[in-house]
Amino acid sequence: MAHVRALVAVWAVWAWLTALAYLNGTEINHLQPIVAMVPPQWWSWLWGAAAALLTLGLAPWRGAGWARVVGLAAVAGLCTAWAASFALVWLDGETARGWVSAKNYAAQAVLAMGSAWWVSVRGRFDQ
Repeated sequence: MAHVRALVAVWAVWAWLTALAYLNGTEINHLQPIVAMVPPQWWSWLWGAAAALLTLGLAPWRGAGWARVVGLAAVAGLCTAWAASFALVWLDGETARGWVSAKNYAAQAVLAMGSAWWVSVRGRFDQ
């Protein structure tokens, strides 16, 4: 069970740091496709919500398993949005190396979904 909590803790720290990075509504030109839909500061709140779920999943309580899995799925979704945005910016020719960030965030999305699956199999409902 310690492995599950360690994995969730790493993802929680990563999501909290990402939330903090955009908290002040920082200009993020490289993410224009998603910023056109949702303002930068709201992305911070979305990352913070995912991080909060993961943090709640660290404590031994009845809903911890669900908090872990939903938090990891939210991180996967947010990473997918980031990957799509970088890919679109690259395809539009606005940046020559957007594909690098796109593939990195796509890989993180796959890892987050894999983590969600692993957590659900390895102790989602532990106390």
